Amino acid sequence: MYHLIFSLLLYPLVGIFVFHFIKGYYSPKRYLLGLKNLFGERKSILFIITLISVLSIFDAEFCSFLCYGLALILYFLIPKTFFKLHRKGWMLLITSIFFYGASFFLYPRIYLLRIFFVFISPYLAYLFLYPIERSISFHYIHLAKKKIERMNTKIIGITGSFGKTTMKNYLFYALKRKAYVLASPKNVNTYMGLCKFINEKVDENLDYLILEMGIDEKNGMDHFKKFIQLDSAFIAGVGPMHLSTFHTLENVCRAKSKIQNLLKENGELFVEENAISFVKEYIHVPFHIYSEKDVLDKKIPRLKRIAISGVQCFLNCYKIGKLPIDYLKTIPTIERRFEIKKEGEILLINDSYNINPIGAKEAIHYLLKTKGIHIVITGGLLELGNLYQKENEKLGQELKDVDYLFLVTKKRNHPLKKGYLAAKGNNIVVIKSLKEAIFKAKSIPGEKAILLLAKGDDFYIK
Repeated sequence: MYHLIFSLLLYPLVGIFVFHFIKGYYSPKRYLLGLKNLFGERKSILFIITLISVLSIFDAEFCSFLCYGLALILYFLIPKTFFKLHRKGWMLLITSIFFYGASFFLYPRIYLLRIFFVFISPYLAYLFLYPIERSISFHYIHLAKKKIERMNTKIIGITGSFGKTTMKNYLFYALKRKAYVLASPKNVNTYMGLCKFINEKVDENLDYLILEMGIDEKNGMDHFKKFIQLDSAFIAGVGPMHLSTFHTLENVCRAKSKIQNLLKENGELFVEENAISFVKEYIHVPFHIYSEKDVLDKKIPRLKRIAISGVQCFLNCYKIGKLPIDYLKTIPTIERRFEIKKEGEILLINDSYNINPIGAKEAIHYLLKTKGIHIVITGGLLELGNLYQKENEKLGQELKDVDYLFLVTKKRNHPLKKGYLAAKGNNIVVIKSLKEAIFKAKSIPGEKAILLLAKGDDFYIK
């Protein structure tokens, strides 16, 4: 009985680390950075040492074989057919084979190595599947390229550190009034995500196709060049984001600027005014500038003013004719991107999808102008590399004037808390559950405004 119980301890761990590999966009770089963060926690190291000690008491190989075999058999009963198994399923299957082979056949009694293979097996599974996935990817890229070549459609690409989705949304609704237009859905912005979207959803009779292009590495934009050429390109807000994979702000600026290489011979480039100082030295083609200053109504949040300005600049460039500002103001807000809702006495400002140092500061300033009690729920900023500590401390200082701060984290010494206390903030609640934080915030009596910023993830990349 004891053998069975302790055998079951390891397999869920394998599943957990497969999940985190998938959560990291199947990127080995992101996965290894996530592990680095995990092993930086004393409690994680203590847990691993304890698990090794406990397992060393029991001889659990035979029960392990039964557990892994049963788990895989049960898993394959779920999909309709074996060959329709999703990528996550293949990842779990190959990971399980590597882990089982290493722990059972190679090192049946060396428990330290068995624990090691819990973490490394997802990486080995990725390497095993990589050539297969690459060949499949080339096939679908080829199909997408041929489809685009057949189309007589104006293609618009949008990149940037932040503001991409808002810009895409405003362009879509603006052009929708004048033409047959389609935009990539929600946050589909990777090159394979767009490739799938083009192959499966795009009508060849479109007038305009708007694509959001997200990258998190220096040469990320080169992937899009394999199948896309742009008639127009936008560089939205640029700033210190994804520094765990970009490493430096210079790399961010250089990578975002490469969208100019996707332009056709007579293509037009549009750059947001505040991004110019970041990317100007890397741009070698003429470009149009759009700015929030072009929209005089200051009641509109800044990010939306920028998007409205970008739309008007685009329409003016192509002599399509400007749209009334009253119509652009009514364009619906994207879910969790500075989404504002009124619920009785509660004004909920939901900016939880993705946050950056600049956007966070603007959201806090907007909150402090509202009526009632000011409450912020956040887990801090992520993917800032070496700036993680510094930027979170600065964010904590920005939050000193709110009435209540709920910090969602499992860390005792989060840098945001350090900055908040250093700035003489005196009402912070450190809490582990986001749901509990929202419940407690809503329970505070009186009229209030709650700002929900991106929730940090203690496992994920700093």
